[in-house]
Amino acid sequence: MSIQTRLVSGLIALLLLAACVAPPPVAVNQTLETSAASSTPASEPVTLNMRLFSDPPSIDPALAPDQISTTIVEQTFMGLTSYADDALAVVPELATDWSVSEDGRTWTFHLRDDIPWVRWDPESGEVFQEVDESGNVRIVNAHDVVYGVQRTLNPTTGSGYAYVLYSIANAAAVNTAEEVTLELLDSLGVRAVDDFTVEFTLENPAAYFPGIAGLWVARPMPSWAIEEGGEQWTDPGSLVSNGPFTLAEWLHEDSLTLVRNPYWPLWNEPESGNIDRIEFVIIPEQSTALALYETNELDTTPVPAPDFERVKGDDTLGNELQVLPELSTTYIGFTQSKPPLDNPLVRKALAAAIDRQAIVDSLENGLPIVANAFAPKGVFGNAAGDPAIGGWMLGYDKGRELAKEWMAEAGYPEGEGINLTIMHWGSESSDRWMQAIQSMWADVFPKANFGLETMEFGAFLNSLYPNSPVEQAPDVWLMGWAADYPDQNNWLHEVLHAEEGLNFSRAEPTEFEQLTKEAQVETDPKRREDLYREAERMLIEDEVRISPLFYTAYARLDKPWLTRTNSLLATVQMDRWSVDWEAKQAALGQ
Repeated sequence: MSIQTRLVSGLIALLLLAACVAPPPVAVNQTLETSAASSTPASEPVTLNMRLFSDPPSIDPALAPDQISTTIVEQTFMGLTSYADDALAVVPELATDWSVSEDGRTWTFHLRDDIPWVRWDPESGEVFQEVDESGNVRIVNAHDVVYGVQRTLNPTTGSGYAYVLYSIANAAAVNTAEEVTLELLDSLGVRAVDDFTVEFTLENPAAYFPGIAGLWVARPMPSWAIEEGGEQWTDPGSLVSNGPFTLAEWLHEDSLTLVRNPYWPLWNEPESGNIDRIEFVIIPEQSTALALYETNELDTTPVPAPDFERVKGDDTLGNELQVLPELSTTYIGFTQSKPPLDNPLVRKALAAAIDRQAIVDSLENGLPIVANAFAPKGVFGNAAGDPAIGGWMLGYDKGRELAKEWMAEAGYPEGEGINLTIMHWGSESSDRWMQAIQSMWADVFPKANFGLETMEFGAFLNSLYPNSPVEQAPDVWLMGWAADYPDQNNWLHEVLHAEEGLNFSRAEPTEFEQLTKEAQVETDPKRREDLYREAERMLIEDEVRISPLFYTAYARLDKPWLTRTNSLLATVQMDRWSVDWEAKQAALGQ
């Protein structure tokens, strides 16, 4: 059953079931004091001006499907854990501490007891605390965590990322069930020991679980607001959240505004920032964003590759330029249920006929690193740079000749009979990359036909999900993956596993799935590394479900009045950012 069908057919059952399993409220009988405010008058909120390259498909923690969406969720909902910005170390957030049982299967998290649920009031223009029927402030608690996990895994919710929680006992069984009952939800390995202690029981030991516990799909969620608001519960004025910021305005396809939650107690921490308001404008084109940055209308922006040398050589912009690594990979994928892509030799030939170094050098100013495997360095179990795996990707002269041989061996000499469409989301960078690949393929396979098409980002993502009709899926497509946590489980298993991952390639289960499952539960680090290396070899050399292009490094501009953190992972936390408001106002002539 498709996700869309589940959403429709299960709606009534979901509403009834949610009413039964909503957690009991935990409240305090006083209004919590507001936390430290910014130093500027209320009439002049310290404002951060940012860019999103598309409208977020969803800011519901259970449904957020991409990095754009999770950027907003990260600012509005707290996780049990987080990652230190300057290191890949798990640190407390909503949880104050945690422990694991001797057998490695039971994790216990103790929670803060001072985080209120809040909502923006459009009429008063203020943030207020949520209260229960007795007028008591609602405090985030262990029952909200249990509800959030149950809601994500409930198949009627239609979460496309629920599979990341399959390490929890019975999670896969619940998420794939045709009929959901209270008994089934209660069988999940998550329970509230008391109001501020939550316990997870796993299918098998997983040393990386504290990282998973901090992901957006495991965030506490407000049952009463979701039941009251339905599909509109994430609208401004309806969204109930608990993070450093909350949603004030969302003009779809135009802009989105977050405002400071004054009741968030972590504002009192020494490392907290001073931002009162974050104004995101939705700008697909990087060149437009750069122009706005140069007129001081944005405080930070990526640098388009064609502008890099100009920016680098500019007396002002050059001093604001940073080149930063990121745990992310840009890759192309193949829908292998569509002939001739059902032939692994065809996929391998296409993968070999790409001059990755030329793309990096001529289109990306030499900043990324040519990829030979999926996960980059810094991810546990990676095979990046190993010449024994995908070595033909690292040298184009050899790869080009192998591509011709493999395509001929597959029965398509010089590409004769090959007719494929390449799909991407239409950004300036994706257009550059895919035009280059289209040209390379046309050169190596002169008798083939390669069309190039674009699609709006949300529709593009929907076409890739394996539950969508295969005839709507693109033949070849561009995609990227950025680490949610630095372990190969987040890459090989959660992205590519045919039954428990995204599986945009629509692959059927093979030995690859057995390898990633075995590595998932292996407790010996060396053995885990060996399993993941073999899985990477199989992925690149034998099955070619995807073909990595490069490991990302990106150029970014930051205004001198912005002090911000950096992260190797997919999301950042803007509560630690600060703006020198006087300096910004002076630059704006105000």
